[in-house]
Amino acid sequence: MTFTRNPILKYPPAPQPVAARPQAILFDLDDTLLDAYGDPHGAWHRLLGQFDHGLEPQVAARIPGTLQEVARPYWADAQWSARWRVDLKGARRMVLRETFERLELLDRTVADGAMHRLADAMADAFFELRKSEYKLFPDALPVLQALRAEGIRLALITNGGADIQRHKVTRFELEQYFDHVQIEGEFGKGKPEREVYLHALSKVSCEACDTWMVGDNLEWDVLAPKREGIHGIWFDPHQRGLAGAMHTGVPHAAAREGRLEAQPDRIIHTLPELLELPERGCALR
Repeated sequence: MTFTRNPILKYPPAPQPVAARPQAILFDLDDTLLDAYGDPHGAWHRLLGQFDHGLEPQVAARIPGTLQEVARPYWADAQWSARWRVDLKGARRMVLRETFERLELLDRTVADGAMHRLADAMADAFFELRKSEYKLFPDALPVLQALRAEGIRLALITNGGADIQRHKVTRFELEQYFDHVQIEGEFGKGKPEREVYLHALSKVSCEACDTWMVGDNLEWDVLAPKREGIHGIWFDPHQRGLAGAMHTGVPHAAAREGRLEAQPDRIIHTLPELLELPERGCALR
């Protein structure tokens, strides 16, 4: 896959010093605090095992892999991602229709109402399955409580539609842990736009150099915040390493070859590692 060079990846090479204790931490939500979208292959296989799709088994078995091939270049496109991440249900319908086309289950040049309806129904069922399986990472709330006890100001910054992201915050009673909750669909802008980070900093009344951003997306939670002077902490719960990073907008070849122009200040594999705060000012590693 070919990626165009994104100006957001142009960073100074040297890491900045990190204060002994951050005054504020900005948290991502999905797949950082909330186990939401991991293992898509497994989720699709679970759905196909319970959904009455009427497809031949060998065809149905190809859906998860083909769908990811179809979806990956879309989500890697900044403009497409910005448009569709606030309408996740619509995005899944569109991607699954194209998956059906690639599997020759329908012809885009011919009106095939039955197959379109099947694709849309299956996409909607997957959307509901994902919602039903949301769960907080086991250490999420204890870590948030401990950080608040330390007097660290906390903000939640999440991309996505207003309804679905607000539902997650409400369902898991997360607002009580944060000084500020910022949802793309409510704020009107999403990561990696610089206004997102600057607004969050203003809400926690903290300078960028005294702030950490913690999340699983290398571009949104590390590269873009670092451009604003925020220290980027990459959450890698599955221990894929930079070579396995496959998130929106990140140049995969550069990640594989270790050529990212801004490395994470720190990589953590569990949230409690955030409580192992440095004793004195130093660059995080």
